[in-house]
Amino acid sequence: MPRLVIGMQNSNNAEGFTLVEILVVVLIIGITIGFALLAFGDFGGTRRIIMSAEQFVNYVKFIQHEAIIESNTLGISVNNNGYQVLRFTNKNKWQKLPNRSVFQFQKFPANSIVEFNKNKKISNPAIIINASGDMNEFKLTFSSAKDKPIVYVYGTRNGKITLHYANKP
Repeated sequence: MPRLVIGMQNSNNAEGFTLVEILVVVLIIGITIGFALLAFGDFGGTRRIIMSAEQFVNYVKFIQHEAIIESNTLGISVNNNGYQVLRFTNKNKWQKLPNRSVFQFQKFPANSIVEFNKNKKISNPAIIINASGDMNEFKLTFSSAKDKPIVYVYGTRNGKITLHYANKP
């Protein structure tokens, strides 16, 4: 004599979802994800440039902390391709830091145009950070070929770094 489990029906019909039901659910999820991506905005080149500028600001703050901890003068060499940290040695020369993961050359996105202090000659390193956390003033402009400019990064003598988006008031 067959036993019935409470809550189960005794039927010969197969349980599960039909192919049409599964396709409808997948279609609804796809439409929802599409609207979510549109709501978040540009994920292309402009977004990569903004993220690169934000990463640069955080990197400079990190190097400031490193200069304070080491009680040493550090510098950041900047060019259109990327940036790297240098240390001022006892021999009055700038030396690249070892290629540990954080101190190796950091690249800007391929489609970005980075201008450091327009109309001024760039020294090497472009940003000098003292053991107290103070640094030289600078302005870095991030742009692309089609969107000029996108983001500005400002550094002041007292070590404050600010990020200003060009399209926001």
